[in-house]
Amino acid sequence: MSRPMITWLYSPPNRADRILKAMSYGADAVIYDLEDAVAPGERGTARANLQAALDGFVATDDTPHLQVRVNPVGTDDFGRDLEMVHAIPAIRSIRVPKVASAAELDEIVGRAGRQLGVHALVETASGVQNLPEICAHDGVTGVSLGEGDLRAELRITGDVVLDQIRGALVIALAAAGKPSPMGAASLNIRDHAALFADTQHLARLGYLGRTAIHPGQLEHIRAAFRPDPAEYERARAILASLSGTDDPAQNASALADGTFIDRPVVVRAQQVVALWEATS
Repeated sequence: MSRPMITWLYSPPNRADRILKAMSYGADAVIYDLEDAVAPGERGTARANLQAALDGFVATDDTPHLQVRVNPVGTDDFGRDLEMVHAIPAIRSIRVPKVASAAELDEIVGRAGRQLGVHALVETASGVQNLPEICAHDGVTGVSLGEGDLRAELRITGDVVLDQIRGALVIALAAAGKPSPMGAASLNIRDHAALFADTQHLARLGYLGRTAIHPGQLEHIRAAFRPDPAEYERARAILASLSGTDDPAQNASALADGTFIDRPVVVRAQQVVALWEATS
C-alpha cells in the first residue's frame, strides 16, 4: 500500500521568501495559493515570484508534492495561472476552486493537460449536488470541500449538515476509485487542541489528511491521524500471520486467540501500518 499524504501546507507566493522555505517544514505537499491568499492586484507578482523561485528546480524523492491553487475557470487569472504552471516542471498538480460540474472539469482538464493532476474544490450547493459526477470524472485526481464557502452559502452552523456532505464526498470518491478526501484547513493557528480533536473527527468520517495554513499545525494533524500504538501492533501481527501467502488480502485465517482474519480485516491492517509509517 502506497504511503498516504497526510499534511498539505498552503503557502502564499506573493511572499517570495516563503516559496522555497515552505518545503522545509516537513509537509507531504505544499500548495502555492494564487487564489484566496493573494489579493487580485498582487497575483501577477505572485506568479512571477513562483516562476523565478522554481525556475530550474529539480524535485527529488524528499521534495514535497508541489501543487498550485489556481483561480476559478472562467476568470482571466485561470489562464494566466495555467500558463505559469506549464512553465514549471516541478509543479505536479493544480487545485481548482469552485468546481460545480463535470462540464467545467472537461474544460479544466482539457486546458491543464494530462501531465498535471487536477484536484477539484467543491464550494457551492451546485457542486455538492453534482459530487458523484465530479468525483467520477476521469481527469480528476482528488476532490475536497471548501467548507468556509459552503457554510456561508448554506447558512450552516454546527457540523450536522456539513458532516452529511462530508460523508457524501467520502462515498462518492470511494465509488469512483479515487483517494479519500482531505480536510479543509483550520483558520485558528493557535488552538491546537481543537485542531487535533476536529481532525480526529474527520478521520472517523473516512477522511485522510488535512490542509494547513501554518507550519505549527502540521504535527497536530499527523498526530490526529496516527493510529493508537496497540492498534498498530495488532495490525502488524495480522499481517505477519499471513506473510508468505500469494495475496494475503484474499485469504481467510485466524490468529492464535481465535480472531477470524478475512480480507476486510487485512485491508484495514494494511491501512493502519501505512498510516503509522506516514505519521511517525
